Amino acid sequence: MPNSVPGDQHPNPHAAEWDSNAMLQQPEAAATAPTDAAQVIDAVQVMMPPEIPPEQQGYDQAVATATSVEVPEVPAFAPTEWDKNLGELNAFKERFGHTNVTTNDNKELAAWVFFQKQQYRNMLNGQATTLTPGQANQ
Repeated sequence: MPNSVPGDQHPNPHAAEWDSNAMLQQPEAAATAPTDAAQVIDAVQVMMPPEIPPEQQGYDQAVATATSVEVPEVPAFAPTEWDKNLGELNAFKERFGHTNVTTNDNKELAAWVFFQKQQYRNMLNGQATTLTPGQANQ
């Protein structure tokens, strides 16, 4: 079916020219071209291959012959880096009686504590934070 937009008003003049030329060279295509969306969808569905049952695709055979892989048991609680740092902070508190870690005491732990305090302030102010509510309660 020829394009209904005149060539001089078409957003792509070359496409408008191609539409017109294609329909002139193949008039039978213009006569059988779908005229609405439902016809286009029907035409596409006709071109789709029929569904093939899984057993004909070799799926069942692949599942039957697949070997099982042993998955290692995962502990109920796998400590994260955050948990390890919290453990270090608890050990520091037991030893010194406070959590005011300085860079002279432990540079990495002091940086972590400083960052956690920033994240906690962000959480209280409704800003973006990496701290979870569960972590904040600890």
